[in-house]
Amino acid sequence: MPVAWADGTLVYFGAYTGTGPGQSKGIYFSRFDAAKADAPDSELAVETDSPSYLALHPNHRVVYAVNESGATGAVSSFAIDPRDL
Repeated sequence: MPVAWADGTLVYFGAYTGTGPGQSKGIYFSRFDAAKADAPDSELAVETDSPSYLALHPNHRVVYAVNESGATGAVSSFAIDPRDL
C-alpha cells in the first residue's frame, strides 16, 4: 500500500504476528526509491495483532487493518502523522 511523500514513497505492509524470535509485531513501513528500485529495511509503524489486509483512507492520513486473531477478527484504524515518519 504505497503513499507518496516528498522524500520517497512509503510502503506499508502487515504481517501475521506470533511468539518467538523473528516474529512480526504488526504493521511496518519502508521508503521505496523508484529510481534505485530499492526499499531499505522496514520499520515498525504500529504493534497490532495479525494485520492481514491493509487499506489506506483517500486522504492518506489513516490506515485500516483487518486483524485475524483466533476464531474472531477485528478491524482497526491508525492515524498517520507525517511528522513521525
